[in-house]
Amino acid sequence: MSLTDVTIRNLPRPERQRKLADEKGLYLLLYPNGSKYWRLKYRFLDKEKAFALGVCPKVSLKRVGELRDDARRLLAAGIDPNAAKVEARNRASELAANSFEAVAKEWIKRKLDKKSPGYRDKVVSRLERLVDPWLGKRPIASVTAPEILNLVQRIEDRGIVETAHRTLQVIGQIFRYAIAAGLTQGDPTPALRSALMPVEVKHMAAPTNSPEDAGAILRFFDAFRGGMSCSAQSGCYHWCCVCSPHGVTDDAVGTCRRSRTRLAVHAGKALFGRGQERAHRSAFPTSGRDLGGDAGAIGSSCGRMGVPWRSQPHASNERWPRLFEHDPG
Repeated sequence: MSLTDVTIRNLPRPERQRKLADEKGLYLLLYPNGSKYWRLKYRFLDKEKAFALGVCPKVSLKRVGELRDDARRLLAAGIDPNAAKVEARNRASELAANSFEAVAKEWIKRKLDKKSPGYRDKVVSRLERLVDPWLGKRPIASVTAPEILNLVQRIEDRGIVETAHRTLQVIGQIFRYAIAAGLTQGDPTPALRSALMPVEVKHMAAPTNSPEDAGAILRFFDAFRGGMSCSAQSGCYHWCCVCSPHGVTDDAVGTCRRSRTRLAVHAGKALFGRGQERAHRSAFPTSGRDLGGDAGAIGSSCGRMGVPWRSQPHASNERWPRLFEHDPG
């Protein structure tokens, strides 16, 4: 017989397990505790099997009829519904394991392990705050370029354009790791770089833009009798700053035109002598990558020397009054 909603609602509790047949192999399995389960009876490879379709009344009679028809279509195609269900469950578990958040954590573990703690924490924080709430649970293979663009543009709209670019860069690195691990086929981020606003570069103000004043600035630092490292770092850093794009003339400080790094090296040797390698090393503790000393450290050392730091635009005599009033040269 065909079951109806009214019939199902009015069914008494059986004393033992009982089956109520519907049609096309569908039946309702009743238990003494009042539980009701939908099942589909079918044969596959000459074996009788049962396929679970849900719990009654959570799954309605209309919905269970649709699920029964889907299962029968699989059977008609030579597919076991139970095997297809297990495969779908395994695929869902695999996709969850390969979510963007899971792949990002694996990338952080493998690629950022030897980076500085500060850099690592910054990248992790950026991912947790700006990326994971929107893409974290998504399988990385299903994340599309429009989704990523919407995410980074949301960051861009907050006025932090550089953070948007850096976030896009990190997302691209995670995608390239996923490609190498066989978790996705492509990286959608390269096509998005031109979609973001360019980062506005703000150059630091130089102590002076006049090559003629460069010698006075170096002599000021040379005459300073403070600690060697303080004088050397400040002097060399400002030596780089005073170099205009046109170079420094021979008359200004007695050197020919050179690159910024070579000029800084020359300045360190000029301050402490060519033979004092240790003085040169103290001036450039990170030689090969940086000139040594960050902006904060240089600013503090300049303040202790009585030199203004990034207070005025290019205006040598106004910005460096002590320098040019008392310069013996």
